[in-house]
Amino acid sequence: TEYIKVVDEKDIEILEDFESNTFPPSEWKLQNIEQQLNWKDTLVNGNNGLQSNVMIISNSMNNNVDNNRLISFPINIANNLSNPYLFFDVAYSNFNEYNDELIIEISDDCGQSFYDTIYFKAGSNLETSSSSKSNWAPNESGDWRRESISLYNQKGKIVSIAFNFNNKSNYGNNLFIDNINVKNKVNEDYDPLSFNLYPNPNYGSFTIQMENYDIEEVNVKVIDASGKLIEDSNLNFSKSASKTIEFKNNFLAKGFYFIKISDGQFSKLKSFVVL
Repeated sequence: TEYIKVVDEKDIEILEDFESNTFPPSEWKLQNIEQQLNWKDTLVNGNNGLQSNVMIISNSMNNNVDNNRLISFPINIANNLSNPYLFFDVAYSNFNEYNDELIIEISDDCGQSFYDTIYFKAGSNLETSSSSKSNWAPNESGDWRRESISLYNQKGKIVSIAFNFNNKSNYGNNLFIDNINVKNKVNEDYDPLSFNLYPNPNYGSFTIQMENYDIEEVNVKVIDASGKLIEDSNLNFSKSASKTIEFKNNFLAKGFYFIKISDGQFSKLKSFVVL
């Protein structure tokens, strides 16, 4: 029999760094707790390069994983918040062709069901290290990446956030999560086209990660320092797909460039450097 524990809602700001001696953290819960493989805490080198307690799912020696969720307590995303966001640190190395998935879902009934997906990454889009070693663990700060996800479309709701790990290709690799933070970006207005570009500088290959997971269609332009249009693409995203754009333009000459992203109503411009 599965029992539902009633937990009081909490206002943001929320920070979970897994440094307590309790896992799951207080008022969080594990789904499918009877499964041998699930989220747990461990000690590794964190995003500051120092030993830290983090959350791990140890998939490198397992081939039967589906819907392993760690679910937060209810969080009040109030209407008066100007720009609510979810942040977390992730470390993952893809192991050969075995693609793992990390999905973040939203529930309004304490994790009994999930009505929205706000994050999806798998395989090479998820990885933060080029190592292909099985049973991998982060060794330095550069093995981690900070993820940013807009919660603007959840305003006015009391929600639980679920970190859901899926294995779609039998054996995969270890996945680490740390420093889960839900807060209001008080000094920055909501921008539906907010995105991250990394690495920057680069050698012509880079990734764009949209922070608004409700976005469905964008136009992406690459422009050089003289104003010449280098690339012009229209892209469509499905709801369950990663909002990630991969550029592998190794033909780009060294220099200064701009990325312009538009959705027909708004546009966003960022610069990058090709070495």
